[in-house]
Amino acid sequence: MKGLTNKLQTPSDLLKKLKHDFNRLENSPGDVYVAFDFFVTAEQMPDWIDDRSIRKKHNVLTILSHIANCAKHFKVDRHQSVEYTTSYSSENLDKIMIKVIGNNEDIESEEIEAVAFAKEVLNFWEEFLSEEG
Repeated sequence: MKGLTNKLQTPSDLLKKLKHDFNRLENSPGDVYVAFDFFVTAEQMPDWIDDRSIRKKHNVLTILSHIANCAKHFKVDRHQSVEYTTSYSSENLDKIMIKVIGNNEDIESEEIEAVAFAKEVLNFWEEFLSEEG
């Protein structure tokens, strides 16, 4: 069996799912189920392009890997790029925040909204797959 169905067979198909999940996250920025779907799906792209080492070559993917693996396994100590994730509720607006640890010259410590980080991840994969053809 290859893929889940004939609509989910290639990296381009997974990118379509990622865009779908991003749209859901944009519309529901505090929905942890939707955030889980987006980040765990995005973490699978290196497997789909058959290049697991790419995670170590791009900071956005290192951070993504930490978020997705912590979400899947509750706690992962091998990653040192995210201090915490949390959710906030105020005036009918829920959002998920990610505290990124500035552990090298390319990344400053900052708190970023999950939707904003998801957009960075989506942009990365869109550019990468368009360059790969």
